[in-house]
Formats: sequence, C-alpha cells, structure tokens
Amino acid sequence: MRVLELGCGQGDLLAALRPSRGVGIDLSERMLDRGRVRHAHLTFFHADVHDFLLREKFDFIILSDLVNDIWDVQRMLELVAQHSLPSTRVVLNSYSRLWEFPRKLAEMLGLAKPQLSQNWLTKEDLKNLLYLAGFETIRGFSEIIWPLRTRGWTSSVIAIWQSWDCLAGWESRIFWWHARSRNSPRIASRW
Repeated sequence: MRVLELGCGQGDLLAALRPSRGVGIDLSERMLDRGRVRHAHLTFFHADVHDFLLREKFDFIILSDLVNDIWDVQRMLELVAQHSLPSTRVVLNSYSRLWEFPRKLAEMLGLAKPQLSQNWLTKEDLKNLLYLAGFETIRGFSEIIWPLRTRGWTSSVIAIWQSWDCLAGWESRIFWWHARSRNSPRIASRW
C-alpha cells in the first residue's frame, strides 16, 4: 500500500501504517530530519502542503491534525486530488471550535504550546470542501475528546454533554472523514 501523509512531522503515524511506500511532506525541516533518522525506510520531502507536486499517485492519503492549521484547505484538497487514483482513500480529522477557548487558556497558562491561528471548520464545511475537490465522503464520524484521565464517571459526563441541546453544533469532538474520488468504482470497502 502506497501512503502519503501531509503534515507528517517526524513520520511516526506514517511508519505505524507500515506502507510498502511511505512518503511524508512537512514544512518543518527539523521534524523531517528527525523522521529520516527514526524511519529511514520512508521518504520525506520539505514542502508546503499548499504547493507540492509529486509525480506519483497513492492508495491512501492521510491528513492528520492538519486542516485546522492550513490557510487554504481547498487548494490543499485539490493537490490531494492530483495525487489520487480513483480507488484512493483520503483520511482526515479536524477539531471542533469548542476547543478554541480551552486551548487558548491552556496556552496563556503555559500548559500547552502555542499554535498557529486555526481554521475552525464545521463538519458541513469539510464535507463541502471535499466535494468541491472531487471527493465523495464515504464515512464521517465524531469522537469526544476528554483530555483528563478520569475513572468511572467519564461516560456519565459525556452522556450529559451530548444531551444538552444548547450545545448542538458546538460538539467537543474530533471529526474523522474517510473519502474517495467521486470517479472511483463502486466496490465494497472494508471501511
């Protein structure tokens, strides 16, 4: 399986997938240097995800924790489409805007590293951007993030949180997407 990861950092996720060909692209040369040492069997390129061109196609393209950080999601997805086969699967995730204030507070208190300005895209925004780039959403799902280790009462807190109608659309979730080219053959997928 040929896998491309955009925003790969030092390549740990890419390596964990054990691809027959793994290619990572990142803007940080320092992270790529670490990746080249840690995962010599992978190929790393220093490039901006808004402007990269590889002369190959991939079976899977991973955009993990990336779309919130980039300034032109549509441009990046159009480039992803250029590196896709009809059978390529794109896997991406993004965070709900509900995490904006807690994240900023944690940064101000020195509990979290500062981040770039974020694109706080809704589920509908991502689905539409994927469609405009020529992808069909196969599956999208949400997971609740709970940053604290709490035993016993976590599921109760989450159930109460989900039941609050006033928070509709402000879910404290990470959204996962699995998409394919709209031109792909309609074949059974294990996803």
